[in-house]
Parts: sequence; C-alpha cells; structure tokens
Amino acid sequence: MKTIKLKGKTTTTIDVTPKWVAVVRILTEVLKSPRAGNADKQNATNELLKLARILDEQNEKARVQKEILKELTHDS
Repeated sequence: MKTIKLKGKTTTTIDVTPKWVAVVRILTEVLKSPRAGNADKQNATNELLKLARILDEQNEKARVQKEILKELTHDS
C-alpha cells in the first residue's frame, strides 16, 4: 500500500495485482469449461505460455547468478 499527499489531499494506492496461483486456477477452469469459446481458451493458453516464459527467464537469471556467486566465492 502506498500513500501519497498532493495539495493537501491524501491518496492511497492499493496493489491488487493477482497472484499467479489464482490466475492459473482461473485459466485452467476456462480450459476445462465446455462453455468457454475458442477465443477464451486461446487467451488462457497465451497467458499460461506467458507465465512459462517469465519463469524460464527468471530461472536462467537465477542460474547465472548462482554461477557468478560460485566463481566469486572460489576465487577468494
């Protein structure tokens, strides 16, 4: 939560970004639903692929950081 004061007025901003666990639950329900249209299922699939790409990128960054840390600690 972030509070900002401008010209004597206070504004509070609340981050309502959903957690990925909740998003994945919703997306999988869309994919399982016989009432969901093709566009809905394609959007759900695209979002899951977006998540997978983000996780792949983060895993690669973590792997590189781990290697760098390992090299730094072995050089000491």
